[in-house]
Amino acid sequence: MLGETAEVLKESSARRRWVAFTWLLTWWIPTPLLTYVGRMKRMDVRQAWREKLALNLIIWFICGCTVFVIAVLGVLICPTEHVFNTGELQDHAYRAGESNSVFVAIRGEVFDLGVIAKMHQRTVPVVPQKTILQQYGGAIADNLFPVQVSVAFHDLFDLKLIIDVAFR
Repeated sequence: MLGETAEVLKESSARRRWVAFTWLLTWWIPTPLLTYVGRMKRMDVRQAWREKLALNLIIWFICGCTVFVIAVLGVLICPTEHVFNTGELQDHAYRAGESNSVFVAIRGEVFDLGVIAKMHQRTVPVVPQKTILQQYGGAIADNLFPVQVSVAFHDLFDLKLIIDVAFR
């Protein structure tokens, strides 16, 4: 404008880095779009708009990271473990007509006996599915599955040492 004086300030290196970062975040918005569609004729107005958008993008990125930490990271690091005491396990015993939530515990792990009994019925049709559900539903079935020697003594002895001593 006529009669106006503008003071020219030297740009600092921090300002140059911020402008470069702003352009890095807003490169996908072409300058002609801002000039003609957005009616931002002056370069300083366009730069201010880009800086506002860059700040907005940074805020949304931080919000997304926060939601990730709150909602997703906990599930990834600490997945839900369903721990049953004996009373809760017995609540999942077989009841007539309810074969969808029958559980059995074997060596500290809980299994859905309904799924196992259906598979068992297809492969070994000797024992009826209802009998399996009634007999083992809501129970601890450790005595049906003996512990293998290699698992029992894994931490105490080297298996090779056990075999060498046994066959001497």
